[in-house]
Amino acid sequence: MKIIRIILWAVCFASLNIPASAQNPQLWGMCTYGGTMNKGTIFKVNGDGTGFSTIFSFDSISGSNPQGSLCLAPNNMLYGTANAGGSGNVGTVIKVNPSNNTVTKLLDFNFTNGAFPWGSFMLANNGKLYGGGINNLIELNPANDQITSLHTFNNATEGNGFTDRFIQSTLNGRLYGLLAYGGANSSGTIVSYNINTGQVIVEHHFAAANGKTPYGSLYEASNGMMYGMTRNGGQTDDGVLFMFNPANGSYTKLMDFNITNGKWPWNSMIQVNSAKLYGLVSNGGSVGSGLVFSFDINTNVYNIEFNFNYMNTGALPWQSFIKASDSKLYATLGLGGPNGNGVVFKFDYNTNTYTLVHGFIQAEGQNPNCDLVEVGATSSVPFLSANNQSKLKVWPNPSDGNFNFSSPDITTKEIVFSLYDVNGKLIAQPLPVKNQNRLSLKVPAGIYRLNLISVNTQNSALILINK
Repeated sequence: MKIIRIILWAVCFASLNIPASAQNPQLWGMCTYGGTMNKGTIFKVNGDGTGFSTIFSFDSISGSNPQGSLCLAPNNMLYGTANAGGSGNVGTVIKVNPSNNTVTKLLDFNFTNGAFPWGSFMLANNGKLYGGGINNLIELNPANDQITSLHTFNNATEGNGFTDRFIQSTLNGRLYGLLAYGGANSSGTIVSYNINTGQVIVEHHFAAANGKTPYGSLYEASNGMMYGMTRNGGQTDDGVLFMFNPANGSYTKLMDFNITNGKWPWNSMIQVNSAKLYGLVSNGGSVGSGLVFSFDINTNVYNIEFNFNYMNTGALPWQSFIKASDSKLYATLGLGGPNGNGVVFKFDYNTNTYTLVHGFIQAEGQNPNCDLVEVGATSSVPFLSANNQSKLKVWPNPSDGNFNFSSPDITTKEIVFSLYDVNGKLIAQPLPVKNQNRLSLKVPAGIYRLNLISVNTQNSALILINK
């Protein structure tokens, strides 16, 4: 009897039209400085280090000094923000077309609609993007590039300092994010936002002993818990790793960072298998240049997996890992490396092996302060047309969550199903197989990638649930 195993997996980026079998992913990102006017750049590079290109050098008009990451939207465009520049010199919203490398400014921030953005957009299950300025939340509709200001956070009661990105809960569909400052203890907050009603809830006020100044974002793991880190607070004021339960609002400090195990994390974590999260810490470790760590969500065991060295590997990871279609982790380091300007690197979590992908020179960009995003070789592909390019067939599509599937590989070989959410979060529910060729997916409405992995091949299909 053939065995069908169902596995739920997560990615930390929106890769809507990337073949699952891709072995050399194309990665896009931004540098805060460098380029023609030393105001930052947009770049792309392949996972093996080939194909590096500076796509765009920022200037005072389009924006300058980007601090966040690009987000791939359903229309295959990349959206991001610049921290300064624009008409008021307080930042802009930009759109990047990866098929022709054009950059369009969509919005000049001001002190009403947002200013000085550090964070990044995320894609919600309604197909819209959410992000904003340092104290504001905005909505961007990629269907028409319309931008709407939704909420200005109150420093005293809600907190302020939106520095990374929101995530969307699979439990209740709310957006959850970290604000680095303000709140009842002037140490930052966890907030949630209902995209349907506009309701804001302050879920937690940070305090020094249990962590403060959360610069990163939350990550929803397979156990339904959200994990995050703070840059400061804890026993030595070097930050903490914590768990937040969106079901009841409880907050638990799990460990304290220090000079030995890493200090001052700026970023977030990603789940790589059923038990382990991987993350980056910006300082500390054996040579003081930061490190890669793993954290077991079943045992709460923390391990240092790799120590950075400023000159050899690069140092100061400001942002987070993504997991690309070659099943490797990729990230940027803001300083160091062969030219001293920061690097893109690859990390194999199976062997804990570091590989340099690219070391920046000033003309290409300096100090990358971004998560990378993977962009597929094809562009402008409608969501559901990808099913015609794969051996995995899924129908009806769209559906209410009940799908038939077929593939020539499932008749004689063991297969593994994986479900990827375009928000970069792990879906906690199992995928019940009603029979050999039937799936019933109990997940929120939205766009997902269903991957089938068998002994010698991988196939995928994009599915739309519209219940």
